[in-house]
Amino acid sequence: MPKLTDQTPLTSLADNDLAHVVDVSDTTSSAAGTSKKITYTNIFAQFLAVARTMSANFNFSGNGLKVTGDFSNATRANRLALQTSTVNGNTRVPIVPNGTSRLAGIDCHDGADADNSSFLQVHSDGTNNHAGLNSAKVGTGTTKDLVLQIDSVTKAKVNAVDGTFQYLQPVNAQTGIATYTLVADDFAKLITINNTSPVTITLPQQSTTPTTTGFFGKVRNLGTGVITFVKQGSETLDGNTTLNQFGEVLIERPTTTKWSVAYGTATVIEQSTIAITGTLTNAKVYDAFIAPDNVTIIGFSLRNTSATTAGTYTVAIGGTTVTGLSAIANSTTRTRTDPTALNTMTYQQVLTYTPAGSTLLVDAFITVFYTRSY
Repeated sequence: MPKLTDQTPLTSLADNDLAHVVDVSDTTSSAAGTSKKITYTNIFAQFLAVARTMSANFNFSGNGLKVTGDFSNATRANRLALQTSTVNGNTRVPIVPNGTSRLAGIDCHDGADADNSSFLQVHSDGTNNHAGLNSAKVGTGTTKDLVLQIDSVTKAKVNAVDGTFQYLQPVNAQTGIATYTLVADDFAKLITINNTSPVTITLPQQSTTPTTTGFFGKVRNLGTGVITFVKQGSETLDGNTTLNQFGEVLIERPTTTKWSVAYGTATVIEQSTIAITGTLTNAKVYDAFIAPDNVTIIGFSLRNTSATTAGTYTVAIGGTTVTGLSAIANSTTRTRTDPTALNTMTYQQVLTYTPAGSTLLVDAFITVFYTRSY
C-alpha cells in the first residue's frame, strides 16, 4: 500500500472529498487506534465547533479582509449579531486603541468603496480630550448633514454646508383653556395659548411637580385673552407676570425654589387709519391716533379719493414730520418711512398742503403703520 506522503496533493477541496484519520478512541485495529475516513465538510464543521470557544487573540493577516455574514436579513432575529456569553448580561462591545494611541472609533460608510464615500465616524479621542460624532468624506464622497432621528423622522440636524444646528421645537398647543399648570414634560417645549378670555398659568412648586434646575420652556400667547403667571406655594417668581397677544416669554427654573419669566420679542405690524373730509387750507389737525406701548412708526400712507391735485403733502405725527408725499393723485397711495421710536401718548396727525394759501377739497385717509413689540 503506497504511503500517504507519496500521494498527489490537492490544492482545493470539495465538500465530499475524503481525508484519512486515525481514531485513537477505537483500538480495534491496534492499541494506537483505527484508520478511518472523514469528509471535508465534517472536518470544517468540527473546526467551527472548536473555534466557537477561543482562548487566544484572533488575528487576520493581509489587507482588505472582512468579517462577512447575514447582517441584513429581513427578519432581524436571523441576522448575524454580537452577544455576550454572560447569562442575562448586558452586551457592550469595546473598541480599544493599541499601545500608546488615544483614539478609537468606528466608521460607517455609505458605499462599498471605502476610499470614495461619505461616512459617519463615532470616536473617542483622548489626545484632543473629546468624544465625537463626525460626518466626513473621503475621495469622491460628499459630506452629509448630521441628523438626529426618531422613528426615521428627523428632529434635529447640523447642516453640512454652514454648520448651523437646526431642530424642530416640540409644541404643546392649548386652546380655549382658562387655566394651565406647567408639567415636567414641558421641558424645552413651546406652549401656545389661544383664548379670547384671560388665562392663568401656574408655575408649580418642586414638591408637586419635580423639575430640575435649568428647566426651561417658552409660552406664546396667540389669543386676545391676557395670560397671567402665578407661582405655587412658597416658590419665588421673578420677572413678568402678564403676557398680551402675540407676546412670548421664556420660563426658567434657576433654582429648585424659584421661577423666572422673561419677555422674548414678538413684533407685530399694525395700522391706524384716520379719515379726512372737508376743505383744507394750508393745514388741518386731527386727534385720532392713540399709540399703544412699545410703538415704532414705520410708515404713513395718504390716499386722496376725490381730488386730483398736484402739490406736496406733509404728514406730521407727534412733532415728527414726514415729507415727500408729493403729487398725490386720485386713488393713489404714497408711503414714507419714519424710524422714530415713540412711547405711549396721544399723537396729532397734521396734514399740510402747499403751496401756501391754496385751498383743497379733501376726501382722504391717512394710515399710520407701526410695529408693536410684546
